[in-house]
Amino acid sequence: MTTTLISGYRAVVPPEWVDYNGHMNSGFYAVAFDQATDVFLDSIGIDPMGRERLNVTTFTLESHITYQLELMQGEELKVETQLLDFDEKRVHYFHSMVRTRDQQLSSTNELISLYVDQGTRRSTTFHEEIKKRLHHFKGVHSSLEVPQEVGHVIGFSRPKSMT
Repeated sequence: MTTTLISGYRAVVPPEWVDYNGHMNSGFYAVAFDQATDVFLDSIGIDPMGRERLNVTTFTLESHITYQLELMQGEELKVETQLLDFDEKRVHYFHSMVRTRDQQLSSTNELISLYVDQGTRRSTTFHEEIKKRLHHFKGVHSSLEVPQEVGHVIGFSRPKSMT
């Protein structure tokens, strides 16, 4: 069985994404990750046609971004996605943003999204066809290591004597 991550989102950092520090602004990392989420959702059947046909969508419940390597104007990036887990209504996934010229990890984004009925605007259980795709990717990704950034709590680490 292959362990291929879900990929497909690529971009070149445009001038309007660069801030006063001369690198990609933190808000545009979120924009790039949002675009990668759309690629991921497409791959599990929650694409524009699926959303319309099934009258569903997703809402992000939680998101955590880490910044590890700055990206500069004109640099190409790609985002790969790993399905971590899912239940009847939620999906937990992880994006890794890589600078393509040297394959260096630039940023990560861990998310939990909720499956939503567009008519009621309430959570609903995944349709069978989507569950099948989620099970497929869960199987494909089950042999991958869980990224070290998964589940981190934000805060300072201090020696016990300083607290």
